[in-house]
Amino acid sequence: MRVSSRPVVVLLFAAVCAAACDDALTGPPSALVAEEARAALRVAADLPTLPNLVERALRAGAGGSTATDSVALVHARALWLDAASAPDSSDADALRRSAYALAAPALGAALDTAELAEVRDRLERWIGMATGIAAADQFPGIGDALTTGRVLVDRARAAVARGDRTAAAAALLEAADRLAATTPPAVALRLIRRAERAWRADGAVESGDAEAGEAAENDGARDIWRERAGRLLRGAREAFDAGDYERAIRRAFYAEQVLRMRR
Repeated sequence: MRVSSRPVVVLLFAAVCAAACDDALTGPPSALVAEEARAALRVAADLPTLPNLVERALRAGAGGSTATDSVALVHARALWLDAASAPDSSDADALRRSAYALAAPALGAALDTAELAEVRDRLERWIGMATGIAAADQFPGIGDALTTGRVLVDRARAAVARGDRTAAAAALLEAADRLAATTPPAVALRLIRRAERAWRADGAVESGDAEAGEAAENDGARDIWRERAGRLLRGAREAFDAGDYERAIRRAFYAEQVLRMRR
């Protein structure tokens, strides 16, 4: 069954479709898509990442696997969590690869062919929902992540067909992590960080102009724009911390747009 990409398009394109400096979506369209947006968030939150699959295997007794497998799963989960907090992306990638290598044999033993197919179907469902935003310039990296995710899901399918459940599990673990980068929380955080970089760069330019003694008639207007951007950026962080990713996306997007307008 083909899954519509409309919920995710609505959720992530709120920033583009709303009025350029409006802080809230209003009117019937917003009410009509509210449930669809919540459904998209639920699918995103349920992506079968390594911790989720490890917990599932451990809760089921790892399908009768050995104590060594259980230890490997726990260690793999610890490595994956370390990767999530690693300051350097290359270090994070190395930790995740180690986690996949440890977890895949145990998960391949714990999950039968039907269970692996169910995991694959959940990933394919998200790909179907998220594909509609892949071409958006406002959300860089999503297209590449979806493409890689598809390749890995296809690799898992081929591995299952030849009876290699360990290879299938490894491909699905990596696919889930790649696709997690396309979910609303990940997109929101990426936009916030990009807007924060723009904010810092804008401050550096302003400081340089002041040191050079440059002045312009519209300095007051520029200050107003910067103040507005700062409020939006703080609001984006607050919304993100509260789990309101739709609002976090809108505010971070607007903050960056406002900084561009004051140049």
